[in-house]
Amino acid sequence: MNNSATVFRISKLEEEVSKLNDKMDRQYEMMKDLMQLLAPSFAQPMDGTITKEAQQASKQANQTGVANSLNPNLLGKRDIPKLLEEASQASKSTVYPPARPRLLALINYFKKENNICNLDIDDPANTRDYNILKTIARKTHDDLTEEILKKLKKTDSQAILPLSSNISSEVVSKYAYILENNAFHLGFPLHRCESSWAANLLLSRTEGTEQNRKTTW
Repeated sequence: MNNSATVFRISKLEEEVSKLNDKMDRQYEMMKDLMQLLAPSFAQPMDGTITKEAQQASKQANQTGVANSLNPNLLGKRDIPKLLEEASQASKSTVYPPARPRLLALINYFKKENNICNLDIDDPANTRDYNILKTIARKTHDDLTEEILKKLKKTDSQAILPLSSNISSEVVSKYAYILENNAFHLGFPLHRCESSWAANLLLSRTEGTEQNRKTTW
């Protein structure tokens, strides 16, 4: 084999190796993007079978992702029961307490964990936080209704929003998780509530407000 042929083959081999490296780099970037999408479905970041860079991608997705039905505990353990004793005491009734005292009791519970004690659940500080949560819930509820309307208008230009009882539980759960995530970033760990009860209550109260404004859901 003459030198020219050898140089040519080496050149072609180097070209193929370069193409292979480029392909591997693209696949690795795709893998990291996929991990960003899938990480909210897993309770913990990937283990040591992948590089530190890929682990960081998984960790970042867990930190910024929103919980879902596959991993409802993405932001942490759900350790707050559906009914706090203080809510029952404040309602002064044998019936199940309504939404407002339950949510105010939850806010007061968070304050006690931060050593802010001796507040009645109707304390102005709790009421202020309650109004903040209602504002977050209203924005989340608006996003929910927008998604539903967009889907309906694909088949019916005159579509109107259905009653909440006719909206799928999957959609409601999705936005309850989104509300928990939004509240978490503002310092309210609603994600600790069993079965997303606080987020669901806030969304349902927003629904009632919207109905009072003569709108549907």
